Amino acid sequence: MFWAGCCLCVPLWAWGQVASPLPGATTTPLPGATPPSTYRPPATAPGAAAQERVLGLVVGAYETWDSNIFRLADVNGPESERFTTAYVGLRVDKRYKQQEFQLDVTQSAVRYNKFAYLNFDPLDYRGAWLWHLSPRVTGTLSTAQQQYLYPFEETANIVTQRNIVTRNSSLFTTDGWLFGGWHLLAGALYNKVDNSVPVPATPNYRESGGEGGVKYVALSNSFVAANFRFLRGEYDRPLDSIAVFDDGYRRSESEVSAEWVLSAKSTFRGSMGWFDYRADHFSQRDFSGPVGRLVYAWSPTTRLRFDLSAIRDLQTYWDNLSSYRVVDVLAIAPAWNVSPRTVLRGELAYEADDYRNPVIPYPGPLRQDTARRVRVGADWVPWRSVTLGANVVWERRSSNFAVFEYDDTRATLNASLTF
Repeated sequence: MFWAGCCLCVPLWAWGQVASPLPGATTTPLPGATPPSTYRPPATAPGAAAQERVLGLVVGAYETWDSNIFRLADVNGPESERFTTAYVGLRVDKRYKQQEFQLDVTQSAVRYNKFAYLNFDPLDYRGAWLWHLSPRVTGTLSTAQQQYLYPFEETANIVTQRNIVTRNSSLFTTDGWLFGGWHLLAGALYNKVDNSVPVPATPNYRESGGEGGVKYVALSNSFVAANFRFLRGEYDRPLDSIAVFDDGYRRSESEVSAEWVLSAKSTFRGSMGWFDYRADHFSQRDFSGPVGRLVYAWSPTTRLRFDLSAIRDLQTYWDNLSSYRVVDVLAIAPAWNVSPRTVLRGELAYEADDYRNPVIPYPGPLRQDTARRVRVGADWVPWRSVTLGANVVWERRSSNFAVFEYDDTRATLNASLTF
């Protein structure tokens, strides 16, 4: 259940350009939403990014073997599965005078060998207008959609339903250069998450709000920014005083973010903030606390890179024994460019999840999970437009609630062709 938490909604202006995820890489969910599933939308082939084409077409496929598709404990009889993902994607990056327009659309078809009721055809897209009003006023207008299966590690023994999650987001940001390295920042956000099957712990929701702050950019391109974000949300369910389920909320986050170019070989970036959640009717569900993300990137040679990261996140999770969970993640991810056409990747990660704030008295300890993951993979570009890859992941989750424990091994082969 490794995923970078859901209330670290990092605005585009804070991190700059966001790279496309690698095959099998995790993505960052939006605030209050469910985590991603084991399915990941396909990524652009590494060889394609360097071509800088205005228009590109990518087709490809994944073949995945999963030893425990439903993430069940050993006592519940884990089931293995093999499934295939085929996809076609359109990539557009067009500059017109001082404006830039981007479009990334991927239509996939996921087919399971034994459990055909899980088959689905996700549509993922992101469109953005990087607008430029003047040398001093710039910004971004973007919209995106992601579809995936609700993760079975969140459902324990409920394995007979296919639940497709559709996540939509829209963002408008403005960056006004004041003087020197000082910038004034503002933005508006809209997020919406729909589950095809209702999930009490992480219900459907929609939220909207705004953010504002200041940013200082040094001559080295290092920066520091302070930002305040506020959103108002509604859950797609009625008020329930028996289960203590609310129908709306308010959330805010005060954040300081920075990127520091230490040298030609190392960069530090991170954010620290305070997250505050308030339910509209039931104060028992309220919570607040510190959140943050720290990443240190080190390249001792031109071919070797290490990313060390630490994350603290707070996420809504509603049942009788919890209102939210604290997620702490530590990870190291090396990458070695064996040759100009071959990259080896790895990852070691540890996650601790602490479920808090029950709404009924409970005499025993509350739920606590720990998870470990090891990932190794390789990408090979034999020709400029062809990418081949392999990826193996071993994952184990332990819990003081035995039903949530599992072991899983996944192996994936992928190939893509870019036109």
